[in-house]
Amino acid sequence: MAATVSKDEERRAHFTYIWKIESAPRFELVSSPVFTVQSMEMTRWNLCMRIHSPSKLLALRIQRKEEDGGPESIEVEFELAFLDTDGFSLAKRSGTEHLRKEDYSRFAEISDTDALFDLRGDEFFPKDLLTVRCRLWRKGTEICKSELCFASTQFDVYRPSCVWAVKGCSSLQLGEKRIRILNSAEKRRPQLILTLSLAEADDKECVFIHLVAPHLRNYFHTDAEIAVLDAEGMVFLFKRVSTYMDMDKKITKLSVFEKSKLKALLLSDDVLLLRCELKLTSSPEVGSRIEDYKLMDYPNLKTIQREKSEAHFDELSEAAVCPFKEIVNLFKEDGTLSDVCLRAGTKSFPVHKLILSSRSPVFRAMFTKDMREKTSKCIDIPDLDADTLGRLLLYIYEDKIQELTWEAAANLFEAADKYEVLDLKEKCSRFLKSTLTESNVCKILLLADMHNDESLKKAVQEFILNNSEIIYSDVWKVFKEDHSKVALETAEHIIYNMKHSRS
Repeated sequence: MAATVSKDEERRAHFTYIWKIESAPRFELVSSPVFTVQSMEMTRWNLCMRIHSPSKLLALRIQRKEEDGGPESIEVEFELAFLDTDGFSLAKRSGTEHLRKEDYSRFAEISDTDALFDLRGDEFFPKDLLTVRCRLWRKGTEICKSELCFASTQFDVYRPSCVWAVKGCSSLQLGEKRIRILNSAEKRRPQLILTLSLAEADDKECVFIHLVAPHLRNYFHTDAEIAVLDAEGMVFLFKRVSTYMDMDKKITKLSVFEKSKLKALLLSDDVLLLRCELKLTSSPEVGSRIEDYKLMDYPNLKTIQREKSEAHFDELSEAAVCPFKEIVNLFKEDGTLSDVCLRAGTKSFPVHKLILSSRSPVFRAMFTKDMREKTSKCIDIPDLDADTLGRLLLYIYEDKIQELTWEAAANLFEAADKYEVLDLKEKCSRFLKSTLTESNVCKILLLADMHNDESLKKAVQEFILNNSEIIYSDVWKVFKEDHSKVALETAEHIIYNMKHSRS
């Protein structure tokens, strides 16, 4: 996947295929409806998408069909992208392949999947709708017409739920089982049985919750959320799972809780109150078809290319193409005509007031108003280290961001906010969303709160919501003591979303 589609090729006429997948299962190889490209000698193609949410794998490939009237081999350039609800590209991969009949490209995998699944799930899967775009060019051939094709694939979804009061939970013995039958008013829906049993795992007594479907035929993938509630319906503890049904045994494991941890959560009458919410997705799909096809003359096309970049350091920068900009960059490198010096620690940076003032209102105020910095030849920047100041100046002069760690991104985020370089702040924010871990989540939450970045704060809160063990960690306990207001606000957000996630 080395080749990338150039700007000139984006403007040139091409074939575009928009594929909408409704309720795509998270363990599945999904194939699109077959489409024909008239401008490529009536060759026939389809897309294959592979999803595996627990391992955070999302991949696409293009496949040429055997039955077409085209040449034995054809060289194509392609771009495969996932789109949000407004048609912006959230993530994309491109490549060039020689494809014979029945050949297929290598899978183009999305590497930044933590951000895509955990933080940007609402963008990728709004109302369980995933949108894929494929663009095709025939290598070395100009095309006078542009083709646009729309297709859709639908999967059936069944969403049963219940609140289950499990009585006498503390007296549950090894091997003992409790059962809850879920009946649907729709006759076509399968009968489902929830089972709760006590068994040993890793030398501990654990409560296992399984889903049994004795007559299941066409439902394969299962999403489940099992929550432990208090007497007022508030969530004490919950676990989410994305799994598939063993079609031979007709059973799948949903959750495991240590019995010792559940004892403190029992209601006064020895009842364990569970909220069980399930989502079963059919396999295969229930519908897949071409929705519409348009053929348009290229000279009459007027398109505006608007795409969002992925939150990855090597795709956040834009290459300089303006000669004037290249000259300015050279001035930065050798300090030509610099009229002020910025100093961080022991390192000095010769810079140009005009350039800094044009990019930062804060620098403009420093150099134009009656401030001490207006007449100073060397200005100390005590709140930035040399590395961060260097990165900030690189972006101001060249619109480039060097390779980032989350710590460097956090420092650069603070600098961009202080000096009001807002586009850089936004890019750092998107990078931080993609690098959230249990070890840095508290620091990034505090950073988002201090700098009033509601989008970043929401992403952190969603990450904690999806990794609820964080709030039981020692790191969170210390954070809660030091920053009680932010911790309380986050806890309220998590509880609210737990209660309303299915409403």
